[in-house]
Amino acid sequence: MAAATQMAVPPVRRMSTPQGERMDAMDAKLDMLLEQVTHLNRRAIAMEELGSEGARIAKDAMLVVQDELSQVEDQFNTEQLALLTRKLLRSTPRLVTLLDTLESVDSLVTEAGPLGKEVLGDLVEHLQLAEERGYFRLIRGGMDLVDRVATHYTQEDIDKLSDNIVFILDTVKRMTQPEILGSVNQAFEVLDRPGDEVQPVGLWGLLRAMRDPEVQNGVGLMIAVLRQVSRGPNGAATNPTETPNQSVAEDAKE
Repeated sequence: MAAATQMAVPPVRRMSTPQGERMDAMDAKLDMLLEQVTHLNRRAIAMEELGSEGARIAKDAMLVVQDELSQVEDQFNTEQLALLTRKLLRSTPRLVTLLDTLESVDSLVTEAGPLGKEVLGDLVEHLQLAEERGYFRLIRGGMDLVDRVATHYTQEDIDKLSDNIVFILDTVKRMTQPEILGSVNQAFEVLDRPGDEVQPVGLWGLLRAMRDPEVQNGVGLMIAVLRQVSRGPNGAATNPTETPNQSVAEDAKE
């Protein structure tokens, strides 16, 4: 038999009547309900999958926790956990205060950061300037000098030095007077002259030189110094008001 020819069935057209309009409204509502039910069904399936996945993750987490706790079960128990919980609850105000303090410190550090960088930059600049001027080299030399003194002298020597430090400073103070330094400088200028510029002086030359007032003052000063040195540090002068010229005159009389 020949295949029967299938004819397309045209859609049913309702007549534009009040009853037909109610049927169309009911079909639209049914379509909307079907769509909502389909959406709810999809959400239920997704929630079920999420629940099963969450349950699997929670099971794995519990196994991990159980395994970790089994390793410390000898040092940890539920009573200690309860005690820790109670302490945390009782210390909540102090923890809050501590957190507030940490926030204040963090704010202070944040605000003081630029100022600290500026101060650090100035400090580095001054240290670099001090290094260029040789301050640190001088300090290292002073430390080396102190180390040498400490290793060379005994404690007894240092005690004696400390006992006489005032006398030493007074002596240094006198030696650094302008007139003393000027005289020493002039003496070194003579000593630095070449040998051919300084002629030897005999007895007659010495007698002629003694007629020079400057030579007389110098010889008198040397004699006064020698007398004072021969008497010792505590020796009293025979005539404290005696001048160098008077000493030379007395020696000439003798």
